[in-house]
Amino acid sequence: MKQSTQNQNEIHKTVIRLIQEILNHNLEILNDEDLDSIGLDSLKAINLIVQLEETYEIEFDDEELIFENFSNINVITEQITNKLSLKEI
Repeated sequence: MKQSTQNQNEIHKTVIRLIQEILNHNLEILNDEDLDSIGLDSLKAINLIVQLEETYEIEFDDEELIFENFSNINVITEQITNKLSLKEI
């Protein structure tokens, strides 16, 4: 269990870094902050999704590609954690 928490923390940090790079935003981003309120528009969201898929070697299904699934850091971290846990099975 400790290892999955550590992995989730690493995922969380990577998500924050990728978002900061895409938004060119070096300020702190709150975990539940709506990313659209700090500049994550549809084009940047696509860029983020591609970066996440490449970084974690995962693929989001078409029905998962809704803005709500990428609305804040907590939701994104949860999406990736779920995808990676399915890969391990």
